[in-house]
Amino acid sequence: MSLRDFIKPTKEKTILALILAIILVTLIFSMLPTYREIFLSRSLLIKIFDIVVNVLILTLIFYPVSCVIVFVYHKLLRKV
Repeated sequence: MSLRDFIKPTKEKTILALILAIILVTLIFSMLPTYREIFLSRSLLIKIFDIVVNVLILTLIFYPVSCVIVFVYHKLLRKV
């Protein structure tokens, strides 16, 4: 498998990266009370913008991780 095939965007890699990003945003929001207080004190438009930007940035960060997870998953299925 070439690096181009490994990094090539697919639906499952993108969905997995989005799910990981949403989980991390949820964990940050639930575990950091200071962040939660600052977030809740902002206006609705800023809240929506903050969530969307956080999820997009984390999706870009987690995309290589999702590539590895999908690769390992497919390799394990072929071995079994």
